[in-house]
Amino acid sequence: MSLQGTVYADLKISVITAVYNCVSSIAQAVRSVQAQSWNSVEHVVIDGASTDGTVDVLQSCVNEQTVWVSEPDKGIYDALNKGMARTTGDVIGLMHSDDFFADEHVLAHVAAAFSDPGVDAVYGDLDYVAKDDTTRIIRRWRSGDYQPAKLACGCGLVQKGLAVARGYSWDATHRQTLEVYRSLGA
Repeated sequence: MSLQGTVYADLKISVITAVYNCVSSIAQAVRSVQAQSWNSVEHVVIDGASTDGTVDVLQSCVNEQTVWVSEPDKGIYDALNKGMARTTGDVIGLMHSDDFFADEHVLAHVAAAFSDPGVDAVYGDLDYVAKDDTTRIIRRWRSGDYQPAKLACGCGLVQKGLAVARGYSWDATHRQTLEVYRSLGA
């Protein structure tokens, strides 16, 4: 699916977060989405019936752009699929419950990439940071240029750095990766 017909300024981005018992990090993830400068963002949070106070944190920090539910699930991929079913955005990305965006303009950059009608998916770099000091980078993952051969063998993309147009389908040369993303509901 191409986003042809979607006006760049009207592009809605949905971010899905699956969470289970992450009371110490979920507020930072939610606030990171809320702080984005792109104005049309939907944050879908699927909590797996947490028992550690995560639900209380969610109740205190969600806003009008947040859709959330707390109910038992069968694990992270079930939760992501539930989130996928609830999204209404033109573009869909993932953020884990202990992650956050590098700055407030990440989704604006994603939206700008999708202003090209030939773009169906974008991916970017990731910095892995220390749990106790988020200013300390412990690993940098650089995405590099798109290479179909790397994608075909399952290399080159990290789901946390990927955003896809709703309804995007992979062609036959990417069959292995398709199975991975199909399990995510993409």
